[in-house]
Amino acid sequence: MSEIITELKKIPPVTRFMLGSVAVVTLPILLQLTPGYWVGMHWPSVLKLQVWRLWSSFFYGGGGLPLIFDFAMLYRNSNDLELNHYRRRTADYAFSLISTAGLILALNYPFRTAIFFRPFLLAVTYLWAQRNTGLNVSLFGLISMPALAYPFALIGLELIMHGPRAALIATTGVIAAHVWNFLDVVYPASQGGRRLPLVRTPEWLKRWLPDGGDPTGPSRGAAGQPQGRRVDTSFGTVYRPNSTIRTGSSGAGSSSSGTTTAHQWGSGRRLG
Repeated sequence: MSEIITELKKIPPVTRFMLGSVAVVTLPILLQLTPGYWVGMHWPSVLKLQVWRLWSSFFYGGGGLPLIFDFAMLYRNSNDLELNHYRRRTADYAFSLISTAGLILALNYPFRTAIFFRPFLLAVTYLWAQRNTGLNVSLFGLISMPALAYPFALIGLELIMHGPRAALIATTGVIAAHVWNFLDVVYPASQGGRRLPLVRTPEWLKRWLPDGGDPTGPSRGAAGQPQGRRVDTSFGTVYRPNSTIRTGSSGAGSSSSGTTTAHQWGSGRRLG
């Protein structure tokens, strides 16, 4: 049991929360322990203080093989976003998903949509694709395509399998993610890094959700900063340790302020 808990703790917190939410909301309904009515969005009920629907309506994943496929896709895409792109900035990643979910709620209000899991999954997938533009992905192991095309291929599957309304609802997730990506990434890049106040993570959320530490990451100094030189690679971020070997100037007893990556011997003394 302890090994399972250890493995679960390796999943970054926002991704772990979402996967846990899918399990908590979906499994009781599949086991017929909870009626599905209690998890769907129903605005009159929300106004009667059934506020959990704002959360549960995003995490009912249905059943069967599609649930397994969607669960795995949510884990893969969200885990990569949180670790490699948000760099474990828990509050920033959580705020981006909360804001995107708010846009999904607004876009779906005219359709009286009850469950938002599909558009939310498409939103996470779109954000992941925008940050992995050079990758190719496989659809069911049969068709290879650029990552940018993947969300739209999933919308096409919704159209084939469930009809125009399901495809339209799934599209709202892509629209919401596109709006957020523009405000959070594209617009600041065109303005020299200046971000709109609308997309800045609130300070109270940063205090509530501090940045996550990587147990396999670099050691940290007194100020909490990683020790070593940061190097971004295609598979993540690594830190090369700073050199701490001091070199002698000429004799064994003197030293200088320079550093080197190779050991240098002093002049030494003859024994005997």
